[in-house]
Amino acid sequence: MIIGFRIADIYPEMFTFEKGDRKGQPGVSIKGRLLRIKFAKVNGESIDVPQLARAEERESVPF
Repeated sequence: MIIGFRIADIYPEMFTFEKGDRKGQPGVSIKGRLLRIKFAKVNGESIDVPQLARAEERESVPF
């Protein structure tokens, strides 16, 4: 599976391993805010990814 996406507000977060060979050792994960999934492919076939309307377009929708 391949997924193309856009993220923002990326930041590192420290943690301590709780299990396994690295138990008790510090680690770092990278986190961010998912903005949009651009495309997805499974076994080489493209999957339709619904796209939300942009902010300007959403404001003009009456409901």
